[in-house]
Amino acid sequence: MPRRSGHLWGDGGPRPLRVTKRVIPRDKAILFRYELENPGEKETSVVFGVEWNFYVLPYEWRLEDGTVILFGGRWRLKFPAPSDVWAFPLRTISQSESDYDIIHQGMSFLPTWRMQLAPRQKHPLEITLSVRDGE
Repeated sequence: MPRRSGHLWGDGGPRPLRVTKRVIPRDKAILFRYELENPGEKETSVVFGVEWNFYVLPYEWRLEDGTVILFGGRWRLKFPAPSDVWAFPLRTISQSESDYDIIHQGMSFLPTWRMQLAPRQKHPLEITLSVRDGE
């Protein structure tokens, strides 16, 4: 189980933070379990986000109730509430013979959660990527 101990830097100096991630395969789904822990002695404010990148065209996704729906509903990326989800295109610039072209290479989704962690507090988050068979 991957675990990372580090620090948040802000007003008042560094604050310790530990993040644990566990990936659990299921039938037609994958669970991503995160646990944020404040091992310190002071309350800590955290904005936590996880970036997801998919090769989809702009019309191949939509956002409904904290869930990113991809490929006509065949893939679903469900985030726990409350979260804000940022969505933005992944684009590169390529030089052609006569000009520059903007190449769409997918979409990035960044759910974020704001939380206050008391000393020694742990906060779990679970993200689910589910896939159903095509029709």
